[in-house]
Amino acid sequence: MKNRNTSQSPELAGGDGFTYEGHVVAFYLTALLAEASAPGCDGTVVNVASQQRDFGYPLDDVIIKWKDASDRIGTTSLQVKRDLKISSAESNKNFRDIIRDSLASYQDASFNDDIDKYGVAVNEISSAKFRDLGFLCHIAAESGDIEHFEQRFSNEGNASAHIKAIRDVVYQLLNEFSATPLTPTQKHDFLKHFIIVRFDFLHDGEVDAHIAEQQIQSQLPTNSIVSPVLVWSYVYELGRESAGKAGQFDRVRLVHELSKVVKLKEGRTFEEQIAKIKELTNTYLHQIQSDIDGYSLDRTGLKLEFTEKIKSKRFIQITGMPGTGKSALLRQVVEGYLNSSFVLFLKSNQLVGKNWSQYAQSSGIPSTHNLKDLLVEIQSAGTPILFIDGIDRVDNQHRPIIEELISLILNDPLLIKWKIVVTLRETGLEPLRTWLGSVLKQASIGNVTVNKLDDNEANILSTQFPNLRSLLFSSSENVKHVTRTPFFAKVLSTLSLSNDTSPESELDLIHEWWKRGGYSATSQKVIDRQNALLELAERKVKNLSKPVKRRSLNSNSELDELNSDGVIRVDNRKSVVDFAHDIFFEWSLLYNLFEADDAWLDKIEAFGQPPAIARVVELLAQQKLQDEEWSIAIENPKFKTLRSQWLRAWLLGAISHPNTAQYSGQFRGKLAENDYDLYEKLLVWFQAEKTQPNPLILATSKDIKVATSLAWPTDLTLWFQVIIFILEDTPSLPENIYPRVVDVFKVFQNLAINFENATQPSQVVIEFSSKILQIALDWLSEIEGIKDHPSTHNWQLVNDITGFKDALRNLIIVSANSNPTFIQTYLNRLLDLDEIPNEIFKHIIQLSGFIVQKHADLIVEFCLKKLLCELPLDKYKRDCEERKRSQEYWLELNSIPQEELTDKQKKLLQRRAMFLSPFPTEVVSDSDWKSLAINSDFIGFYPSSPIKEPFHSLLKYAPDSGLRLITALSNHANKAWRQLHELSDEKLTPIPITLEFPWGSQAFWGNEKEYIWSRPYWINDTLSSAFMTLEKWCFEQLEAGANLDELIQKITKDHESVAILSVVSVLALEQQCISKTVFPLVTNQKVLDLDYYRFTQDIRGSSSDRKSYKFCLSNLLSAFVFSKFSEEIKKRLIGLANFLPYNFEEQMDNAVVTKRLIERAKFYAEYADEATYIVQPTENESIVTISHHSPSLNNSKNIEEQKKSVDFLSFNNIAYWAHKSLLQDSIVEGYSIQSALEFMKQYDELELFEDGCEGWTEESTHKRMKQNAVVAVATMALCFREALADTDLEWAREVINKILDLPFNSYECSTPEAKLTFHPKIFASKALASEIKFDTADDNSKIQILCIIASPVNEISISALNECLSLYEVDRKLSYSAIFIAISMSHNHLKYRNCNSDDTAKINVELQSIESILAEYYESDKQFIELPKCGSPWVELEQEKYRPSLNYSLNKSFDAIKWERSDEQWDTTFLSHILKQLPIKELLQSEFKEELLSFIENLINWTIELIEPSWSEQSNHKGNHGSLYEFSDALCNIIGTICGVLPFNVTYHRFVKPILNLKSQEGWQLIEPLISYCSCNLYDEIVASEDIVRILEHCMERFLQVEELNTNSYRIGEFDVFKNNALETLMFTRITQFDSAKRFANGNWTDIHLVMPIINKLVREAGWVGAVMQNFVQLCDHAKNDYPAEVFADQVLTVISKPKLVGWQGSTLYSRIAELVQFLAERDNPLDLETGKKLLRIIDWLIDQGDRRSASLQQSELFRSIKVN
Repeated sequence: MKNRNTSQSPELAGGDGFTYEGHVVAFYLTALLAEASAPGCDGTVVNVASQQRDFGYPLDDVIIKWKDASDRIGTTSLQVKRDLKISSAESNKNFRDIIRDSLASYQDASFNDDIDKYGVAVNEISSAKFRDLGFLCHIAAESGDIEHFEQRFSNEGNASAHIKAIRDVVYQLLNEFSATPLTPTQKHDFLKHFIIVRFDFLHDGEVDAHIAEQQIQSQLPTNSIVSPVLVWSYVYELGRESAGKAGQFDRVRLVHELSKVVKLKEGRTFEEQIAKIKELTNTYLHQIQSDIDGYSLDRTGLKLEFTEKIKSKRFIQITGMPGTGKSALLRQVVEGYLNSSFVLFLKSNQLVGKNWSQYAQSSGIPSTHNLKDLLVEIQSAGTPILFIDGIDRVDNQHRPIIEELISLILNDPLLIKWKIVVTLRETGLEPLRTWLGSVLKQASIGNVTVNKLDDNEANILSTQFPNLRSLLFSSSENVKHVTRTPFFAKVLSTLSLSNDTSPESELDLIHEWWKRGGYSATSQKVIDRQNALLELAERKVKNLSKPVKRRSLNSNSELDELNSDGVIRVDNRKSVVDFAHDIFFEWSLLYNLFEADDAWLDKIEAFGQPPAIARVVELLAQQKLQDEEWSIAIENPKFKTLRSQWLRAWLLGAISHPNTAQYSGQFRGKLAENDYDLYEKLLVWFQAEKTQPNPLILATSKDIKVATSLAWPTDLTLWFQVIIFILEDTPSLPENIYPRVVDVFKVFQNLAINFENATQPSQVVIEFSSKILQIALDWLSEIEGIKDHPSTHNWQLVNDITGFKDALRNLIIVSANSNPTFIQTYLNRLLDLDEIPNEIFKHIIQLSGFIVQKHADLIVEFCLKKLLCELPLDKYKRDCEERKRSQEYWLELNSIPQEELTDKQKKLLQRRAMFLSPFPTEVVSDSDWKSLAINSDFIGFYPSSPIKEPFHSLLKYAPDSGLRLITALSNHANKAWRQLHELSDEKLTPIPITLEFPWGSQAFWGNEKEYIWSRPYWINDTLSSAFMTLEKWCFEQLEAGANLDELIQKITKDHESVAILSVVSVLALEQQCISKTVFPLVTNQKVLDLDYYRFTQDIRGSSSDRKSYKFCLSNLLSAFVFSKFSEEIKKRLIGLANFLPYNFEEQMDNAVVTKRLIERAKFYAEYADEATYIVQPTENESIVTISHHSPSLNNSKNIEEQKKSVDFLSFNNIAYWAHKSLLQDSIVEGYSIQSALEFMKQYDELELFEDGCEGWTEESTHKRMKQNAVVAVATMALCFREALADTDLEWAREVINKILDLPFNSYECSTPEAKLTFHPKIFASKALASEIKFDTADDNSKIQILCIIASPVNEISISALNECLSLYEVDRKLSYSAIFIAISMSHNHLKYRNCNSDDTAKINVELQSIESILAEYYESDKQFIELPKCGSPWVELEQEKYRPSLNYSLNKSFDAIKWERSDEQWDTTFLSHILKQLPIKELLQSEFKEELLSFIENLINWTIELIEPSWSEQSNHKGNHGSLYEFSDALCNIIGTICGVLPFNVTYHRFVKPILNLKSQEGWQLIEPLISYCSCNLYDEIVASEDIVRILEHCMERFLQVEELNTNSYRIGEFDVFKNNALETLMFTRITQFDSAKRFANGNWTDIHLVMPIINKLVREAGWVGAVMQNFVQLCDHAKNDYPAEVFADQVLTVISKPKLVGWQGSTLYSRIAELVQFLAERDNPLDLETGKKLLRIIDWLIDQGDRRSASLQQSELFRSIKVN
């Protein structure tokens, strides 16, 4: 029987009945939505799928999964048929298929016999048949066993004849379709599970759709105005679409889809979960005090801002200073949503557990559904926003709850509608960077900053509280500052203040609050309440993270009143007490410190110095400032012994006092002491602690690190006050702290350049910004020595003057848009300079994007001044005049009598040779042709790029100015090009191209190289970048809809170089433009030829996929011929031969050039002949294709050339096929051996291998490739010889024999390092090795392969050596002989001399010696052959020689030489290749071991003697020994392998220590690779060698001795490349990713302890150098999951305790260390006390250095409660 149960696509499976099937699927979807049952299901529908045949369901139309009362999952599989007849007739395909597929379902291994069902859903069927089949299945299910079922069909049974007939039909089909006969029990069982369901969706009055609508209605909110009929229609579309795509729905996906079009209510099984969530939301909201003495102030403006932000952002942070009402705003926002919906709201102090499940369980949220399903349900029934109050205060152990929620929301596509809103302190997202940083990078971040009340809000509040009006609108800014803080206003509203009381500061308010016992108490009540607050604060500070147990307090009687007044919060259930707000705690603790008086630091120490109380100390500092005790208190010696945070708070508190100016006398006096030491600290700490991540950066790039580095002020009022303070002091500050001043200025400018986004009036911001920029401009002008700006400062006091200048320049540049006057002034001053310094030009150009929007023309002038150099003719004239003056000077000097000469004149005459070159001066050099009088040296244009500044920004923001700059540069270079021809030896006269454009005639100069200035090949980087950027911009203009003709005119006008025509051509090709503007180009022969040249270059080198790069301008000719330009272009093309485009006038008489130009003219003229076109139809009858076929390409010469090209390509392909096959040791696709043999044998000419293919001619190249192909096929035959005929093998052997006599050409003989893609002798060596391997070699094969090793080209030699080594197990003597001959040929450069020296007699003696040694070895019983050794590389001279000294160019001095290089030398280049091939591990296990070790030892000693001769008195001997890099690398690779195999006591003293004893800088050429290869053992071996670790420890000790780690060295911290590589190796940061490594580089750092001794000592002793610490930090970052936190802390503390840190300033070290501190603290949370203390010490130090991240980190939940004593 033919099997029809085949897989087909869901789309094809649709067909007839598709509409009905969609309705059936939709019906079950409505049951799924309503969490209800449905026909054919004995429980709640949980999943609906369709067209699932490809997933193993024979009945595939609808698959319903359902859950019964016992939580069992059943499956009902239905075939859907619009109509159905019940019979077994062959023609009744529908019913037969249903029974067949039902049987397949029944017999499937996955079928659950207890619960699953299968059958059919049908619309039209005979009612009687439907009833009878349904009854048959029913009685089958009701019958407990086969006997009972069969009784129903006996004569006494109740089954009717119709039912029996249907049973017989079913049984007949079962017998037919079953592979094996079914038993009666199996047939009965089949019927038990079969169902038939009838749905009527296709007739008027049908009820099934109505039932579905009722299901939908039950899931709509009671107030919904959406018709369930419309929803049913949408569900039907979902079902229909699902049926076409093998779709599958669970309720989550269905709800997600429906939520796009309709708001649902929560599902039945979600009701309890969501009800609890609503309850918790209300509970949490009521914990937020949002009223002011019972009045709720509506922050309308902030809510509108929030509404706008949440439209476009997924993550909104609500930030603000303490007391501004962040949580209150959040409550108002949430309550707005609760009016019509519900949300998910969490509060940081109410979280319990370590994941959502634990939180839900502890909070009473039922676990009916998982988190994802719940979120989808909320998305459909509520408002999909997660609100988190105080996310930065989430306790570490509860953070996984938040992580789980946020990660799920941001990563799950079903939750795309969800958004996240959080409140956090003014530090912003910084504390979240470690634990949520990677997650938040996926979200767009918006920021709502809650500031103090604006005028409108203050007016509303004063209406409600008239007694506050005078304060809210006080003439004193300080009073307004206090009273407009919502929290303070709330406090004020509860106090009975007298009319003359106006709190000028928070301190004033605190005192008023305290006098009234925290509310409005009187008499004794005040004292009792104060005592209660003091006690509670003192108890609280001992355990900041937890509330205070009520029974531990003595003042219980006052707690209830304080609770009702909103000062504290009492949890009667847990019997604990806490402050209602952090501010109340701080105020109460402040009075604890007041009580302590001068011993307040002792009190802080007794509290354990937790970071959380820093603001309390700031408030105390303000009070002491008012009391004029601040300067006395700062002398307390405790400041030096306690954490530095308290001194920071003392300074920051004082500067934060709203009336600092009133007390500035005592304050400024202390700051100025000790050379303004405290002033500098204040500046550093202020910009660290009083900033927040830039909200604009967060909203765009999402990069928290960048947002932190470009921080914004937190409290603008405070920042204005501090800026005023600094500006007043600037004239008297010492220069050494100016960089710290600029650090503060930078933060303010980050705001100023975006002042339109600030709430502060812009005029105030501009005013402060202008003062800052004026200072920056004045300082910068002084430092850079700008005319009329003499220096009045001692700039030598600035430590890093370069960095300081850059910072000043940045301030001015980034403010170019917001405050453009200063950059204009600065640029004009620079334009007045005689020459703009390179570093200034680079800096400004790199940031020109900030400038061009306001000062584009100024940037153009600035660039032209720097980039346009002296033209060649001008330079030539000036040089001639200088030479003339010089000659006159020397003539005059020579004419003076000897006795009249001064000493100075005599010395000048003696040194005349220094001033007069013996060589004629070169007028035009190669560099002149590249530079073309355009400056491009070290000014930022390398490498060429289409996004280089200023071209990119000029064309983007001011295209006319950008085009003016590029045109000016191009024309200047073009003029230089013409002048160079005039000055060159050839004296050629260029001829321009003249083109008649619609806008007029233009002449263009240049040839091929000039045409492709937009490609970085022949021109300087400045010009190529300019044209590349122009071309890119033009493409962007076209993509934006620009008119091509207008664009061409715009960019071409005023240009004089053909380079612009290249840009025009690719634009025309991009749009296939046929226009008057393009016509002049396609009718000019030279332009056509130039663009063909451009096309050939683009094909070779361009990686762009633009179609214009893959064609040339001549491709447009056909389109022009068949356009409205037809007659005119034909005429022009035919006439090209009359206007031949010579490049130079001197070519006009050159017959060769003329002939070539005529041929090209004829070629283009052929386009004018319509007979050369072929018209072909396309599938579209209205469109044909027209293609041009050039007759000139079909002449005999071209046909022959074409055949040669085809042959060459075939030879190349065959050689590559063979090369690849031999590499993989298997025949790759492309050819078979037999087909290759048949093809190549025809090319095996008699004299083919007698030609060495001399030169680089086309003929020699073709012949060499033919040689390669022939020998490649011969080699393939011998290597893959199975099934080949003997005749083929004999042919192959003959070819190999002939190739051995192939002579080497002069290039091969003179170029040992020649890179050969293929070579016949490389193939031959493989063939010979194969002969030896198969034991079919003759006596000469071994000699022949050894002879190939002596080839002049190293690549050929090494190939033969490798083949011999591959035969190590076959013939060890051959392998040893190969090693011997290779090393012998490298001794004293014998291999090279053999082909290039004239001393043939000496060479023959050496070669014969090698031959005799080999012959003797082969005839002897020796197991191995002794390798040649080298003596000393130096020989002492009998008499001294002289050579120019190192300073010869300065003083023409000579050095006496007593030693010179001996004949005992190695060809280190060839030897390095040899060493890399040796199978060291195998040789160390063989009889060759000692010989190998002896040879390596000899090499080490020879190399050391070469680098540091024993006779040299200086360790840094500068010998002429060339580069030893490759040789040292290969030698040390072997040493590393030896050290990994042999024990330490064998290797260290013999191989390692001599190298580590090298003292010179050049010695690191050996030391560095030694360290590198020894470390490889730790990466590569499963079991790490302890001996290797010992060796690396010695290497580390040697590294610690380098000069760069000497504090007195002038090169301190400046490692060269070798030492830097060694450092990276020793710190295990050199290899960052290598998946096959056994440890470290594969990301597994669990073995970090193995190398910790090396790391520990290296970082502790050398970490004070920035480069060392950068590597250490990088290591810790890689290994952070396994790096011990306490070890890290100890190491960092050791480093930062050093008296001097070099290379740290201005680096990322501080923030990177802070990042690691945060990560380790998160990882090991909760931290053990000692580690926590150490990490906090590091944070303190980092803040002292100005690190903003650390300032935020110390107040995070990780550290704010840590006590250090």
